[in-house]
Amino acid sequence: MHRRHLTDQTFDPTPFRRALARIDDRPSRLMGPIRVVLRAGARLCRFRLVVDGLEHLPRGADGRIAGGLILAGAPHRAWVDPLLLILAWPADAPRLAWFGDGPSLARSWWRRLLVPRLGAIPIVPGSGPAAMTGHIEAASAVLARGAVLAMLVERGAPSPPDRTREIAGGFAWMALAARAPVVPVVIGGAHRIVRGSPFIVRFLEPLPPLPVAAVSDPDCGAVPLARAGRPAADALVAAYRDAVAGPVREAAAWADAGAPSARRWPWLATLFH
Repeated sequence: MHRRHLTDQTFDPTPFRRALARIDDRPSRLMGPIRVVLRAGARLCRFRLVVDGLEHLPRGADGRIAGGLILAGAPHRAWVDPLLLILAWPADAPRLAWFGDGPSLARSWWRRLLVPRLGAIPIVPGSGPAAMTGHIEAASAVLARGAVLAMLVERGAPSPPDRTREIAGGFAWMALAARAPVVPVVIGGAHRIVRGSPFIVRFLEPLPPLPVAAVSDPDCGAVPLARAGRPAADALVAAYRDAVAGPVREAAAWADAGAPSARRWPWLATLFH
């Protein structure tokens, strides 16, 4: 039997767009059952998860975690990374929305059924400013409704566990367009997934905001896609890269030090490939 793989031509973004039109800051009703299933799976695999740095998350006047944030996560090593972020995210915090490659988000029947309901923003295949503008406008709308946008921001060739790959600039354009705070998130341990693996999700302090004047451009409206916006986006990417460099090394060393001596269930590394 042949597994169906979606191509750029067969991907249909309509279910995602319908779900995104209804998104707000309230946690998805699906998230509770999903967390139960994930915790059960983690216990079966004897995974250990440490969550650090929740005190760094911006909060409103009522003391609750604020919405309208971008969580920019790295490194992205395996299928387990977004699931670890779901488990680490407080249940009473604003709902998470996701950004990812459209065909990958809809690669199997269960993803096509589940992922749109979780508030995923698909990267629709295409090129040029029009496609990028559509992605930025979708992200801005989600952030304006009080949700928190989670993004795994690496791209390019593999790198050692203690270093990130190239940092893609999409999160920076979205943060600048929406005037959204960026919270770097370091995910450690996914470079070695076996039974008993330790993982860490560490929330860092929000990146310092850039002056509004640095991203203003009367010719591009709310979306700073013009040439004037590139220095500001590049500066935000550089600040992110500097902020995560040390914590990524620390997270990799911590995971290696706590890794089980026996490599049981090595097939976990490619479970959803």
